[in-house]
Amino acid sequence: MYSANYLLRIGDVRCAIDPLRLKNRLPQAPEMDIASDLQALSFGLLTHRHADHLDLGLLYRLRDL
Repeated sequence: MYSANYLLRIGDVRCAIDPLRLKNRLPQAPEMDIASDLQALSFGLLTHRHADHLDLGLLYRLRDL
């Protein structure tokens, strides 16, 4: 993930706040399949549309969860 994003677990509820792949901010970073790691999410929260908080590619991969 990236430094401006959070993963939280409260009991059985898991949420991602502004989920973002590191590669979205640093093109030289290795590609990682974090979508599979996020499949247990209860929900995701998007706070705003700045580039360091919005990863449309990741959201596309998570759309069917």
